[in-house]
Amino acid sequence: MRKITYKSRAIEAVILILGLILILTVWPMRIWQTTATSSGGGVMTGETAQIDSTHDVVQKFMAQYNRIGSIDIYVTELTAGRYMEMTLYDQNMQPVYNTYVDMGNTAIPGYVKIPLQLSVHVNEQYSMLLTQAYAAYAVAYEDIPQNPSPYVLGMSYQDTSAEGYHLAATYHYSLPLGKKASLELMALIGTVMVLLAGMTELFYRRNPG
Repeated sequence: MRKITYKSRAIEAVILILGLILILTVWPMRIWQTTATSSGGGVMTGETAQIDSTHDVVQKFMAQYNRIGSIDIYVTELTAGRYMEMTLYDQNMQPVYNTYVDMGNTAIPGYVKIPLQLSVHVNEQYSMLLTQAYAAYAVAYEDIPQNPSPYVLGMSYQDTSAEGYHLAATYHYSLPLGKKASLELMALIGTVMVLLAGMTELFYRRNPG
């Protein structure tokens, strides 16, 4: 009986330790994340001319939070190649990020996700330059709604401002869980931990052999 007690207590200790580690990842480590999504709004009204070796698109925006996870761009057609190149510039027009996105496996017309996971400065202006890597494609734009977002600014096609429009894009920001959500998650972890410990105790009482 003493051996069984030792075994059940050891398992319960492991459950407790794992549960405490999980709780620490919620707070103070704050590893768990949620996503805040924003866009310029408006109605999708048209598409740009081709983005190719001699034509590009720039969309300016203000960072709403301090970490941007990804940006979805609505691509209306892909007529050659498959790779979109995106370069992000800060307010001093210094490049802070560059990536290539494979559009070949995305249903087009449709949104193409540009992964970032980049730390940014809240309320600082950034410029997103869309070019190509041996490809040709077009992207959609939206009109500016009556109550426009202060975070989505103007766009331009090949250095020509597109007044009254912005890219059809969705901006995804990564945020730590809020206080309420963190407390709820920690309570859930604690409840599961107690239940597992109780089930372990019950199992060894019913199966002493």
